[in-house]
Amino acid sequence: MQIGQILIITLLGLNVFSIKSCVKSPEYKQMKDWKVVNYSPMNFEMEGKALYYNPNGVGCNVIGVNMDVYIDGTKVTTIVQDGQKTKVPPKSTFEIPLKFKIKPEGGIMNGLKNSFKLLSNQKVKVRYVGVVTLEILKIPYKVPMDATEEHSMSEFMK
Repeated sequence: MQIGQILIITLLGLNVFSIKSCVKSPEYKQMKDWKVVNYSPMNFEMEGKALYYNPNGVGCNVIGVNMDVYIDGTKVTTIVQDGQKTKVPPKSTFEIPLKFKIKPEGGIMNGLKNSFKLLSNQKVKVRYVGVVTLEILKIPYKVPMDATEEHSMSEFMK
């Protein structure tokens, strides 16, 4: 390998390292607009949006989501969305559309306490744990997520 090629590879490697060290993780704000879009005795589908703020002076793309959803400590589903591209402008608030299915016979519906809380419109703790993958200057960047919020069934039935 020639010295010029080695120098170019080294500079590119340093550039990638410096970009990742200068990038601030987008700030999670909240989940919003959750709604049940399809329901049957075998499963129900929900969709909503994750709201973030991009503090960086450069835009990026959301290229993937992988997160587990827990209701009152019971894992009910995993959201995996690869291949979607959501454009994120610099220094702005942005939304990531999310969809997932929950099968009533597993997880949440096995817990009588959780079922009663949902049916009686009491608040339940919903925890989202995983990563959102961004692409900044064509470089993938994983942003960890661990957030807990309280919701009631009436919020999902709008």
